[in-house]
Amino acid sequence: MEKTKFGTIVLSINVLATFVLLATALQGSKRVLFGLDSLHLHVLLSLAAALGIFFAHTWVAIYLVSLNREMRRFISENGLTSRARDLLVPPAFLGWSLALLLVLLVTFFLGPAVLLGKAPSWSHTTAFWLTLAVQLWSLGVEFRALRVCKENLIQLNRTPV
Repeated sequence: MEKTKFGTIVLSINVLATFVLLATALQGSKRVLFGLDSLHLHVLLSLAAALGIFFAHTWVAIYLVSLNREMRRFISENGLTSRARDLLVPPAFLGWSLALLLVLLVTFFLGPAVLLGKAPSWSHTTAFWLTLAVQLWSLGVEFRALRVCKENLIQLNRTPV
């Protein structure tokens, strides 16, 4: 049961990084009021959000993939039925994590492009909203995957060997 706490901790870091992402948007939208000096704060917040999201999604993916591998090994070593194979977490969450990381990188690199006049300002704003939407969806997918994984671990612990 201790293994499921790691997933909860990393998911909590992910939620915190989402709040930092929202703070970055709020600060970025008020940049006109605060002047260019606040650009440093915007870059710092966006870097913190990006690193937090990268960290959390990477570790959730590693955790779920390795847990799936161990569950698969346990099932095959103990000769459990094919019904036990249904307990494995489907890898659908990986696609959303990869999509999020790609959109996050695009958003992060569009910021300097807008600042240098190489891209229109709406592109960075649009990319941010897309990043936020994919982040929230990914959080939901990972939350469900972690919940299913926890339930499956409980069910495997109850299975007679």
